[in-house]
Amino acid sequence: MKRVAASAFLAVLVGVAVGYWTRELMVPYRCTSLACPAFDAFPRFATWQCVTFGAAAASVVLLAAWALNRRWPSHPIPREARPAV
Repeated sequence: MKRVAASAFLAVLVGVAVGYWTRELMVPYRCTSLACPAFDAFPRFATWQCVTFGAAAASVVLLAAWALNRRWPSHPIPREARPAV
């Protein structure tokens, strides 16, 4: 259960980071007059696109964690074959 919670927490962190990163990508504004500010830019992606990218990244992390958890269980040795403690 701890691995599932850790995977979900990691997926949320990755999703938020990707969404925020795509929101911070800027495109410089092309000004044709001489009265332009020194730096003027607008976001490259719309907010809904950033949310979609973040959700997709979180989904990929969750699916990868699920696939790896199914492939490599935490106890590869059967219970019967483990030494008694």
